[in-house]
Amino acid sequence: MSRFLESEPLFDWDVKFDEEQRLTNFLWVDGKWKMDYNIFGNVVIFDTSYRMNKYNLICAPLIGVNNHRQNILFGAAILVDETIISFEWLFQSFLTLMNGKQPITIFTDQDQAMSKAIQNVFPETRHRLCQWHISKKVSSMVHIVNTNEEVRDLFYIYMRSCDTPQEFEVKWAMMLEKEALNEWLTNLYKIKHNWSTSMNRDVLDLGILSTQRSESTNNICHGISKPTSTLTDCFLSLERAIARWRQAELDEDFMCSQKSATPTIQYSPLLNQAREVYTIKIYNIFQKLLVNGACGSRSNLISTTANTKVYSVGRFGDRKEYQVSFDSTSLDIKCTCKKFEIVGLLLVGTDQHRIGWLG
Repeated sequence: MSRFLESEPLFDWDVKFDEEQRLTNFLWVDGKWKMDYNIFGNVVIFDTSYRMNKYNLICAPLIGVNNHRQNILFGAAILVDETIISFEWLFQSFLTLMNGKQPITIFTDQDQAMSKAIQNVFPETRHRLCQWHISKKVSSMVHIVNTNEEVRDLFYIYMRSCDTPQEFEVKWAMMLEKEALNEWLTNLYKIKHNWSTSMNRDVLDLGILSTQRSESTNNICHGISKPTSTLTDCFLSLERAIARWRQAELDEDFMCSQKSATPTIQYSPLLNQAREVYTIKIYNIFQKLLVNGACGSRSNLISTTANTKVYSVGRFGDRKEYQVSFDSTSLDIKCTCKKFEIVGLLLVGTDQHRIGWLG
């Protein structure tokens, strides 16, 4: 520990002991993680699916996404169990080390103890459940999805493709016409606000649907920790893995400092401005949305007031439509798809004569 304090003055940690003064839980953060959390910490992915080393301890990373769409760490913990007490200790310690900043959204798997701890420690945070974990259980809990393609499609539509709670309820009812409501579906419906995208279109989530990003960290833990490893072995191995992540980030930073992305449309003022603002990775995402929206969308003017025009827009070949309003005075643009609020990228293009939906 003294080595970290000498080389990293912002390195910080917290530990928990049991009644016999044995170490049970351990959380650590360093200066880079603190700075990253201050910038990118609006969305956190937390997963405890992997147990490591001969003591059967739990690897519990707190993961984020940077401006290169890469995984980054905000903190790492070793836990002795998955109880409310351990999770509350971890989240409270993390909150203290991060100067009280709560994330906007946190993704976890479907763990009741974890859910309760988040409610108690992060009351301002939107708790989202990993859709990947839910999807894995579908075939065993709703047997008809194995043989009925229509029901299977409906399941994934109401999970991630509905735009409003009303649309979700319609799709849910359609599925129940094909499959009787069982206990698993009943319980899943009760917590729909935690997993359905249609219920969470008012908060930032970066378009993340699962905790698979943190599972990639656990895969690193799996690769570097042997059943006979000591806690020190695991700690040092994880440190080397983190160094590889940071080198990958530095490589992206260097590449962005040496060159800019190449616009598909060379003389587009919008694309040329965007490539000066975004990293290459984010720019490429934005450019794809822009080009697809400009070339693949239809729009119809449906109402006009003194300063505001409202358009009905949608993709060619898709009957789903959205309403886009443009205020010429404030230059505010709002779309009922809510993609800007969710992802954080400007997905609507506008000029004096037309608005193209890019969501």
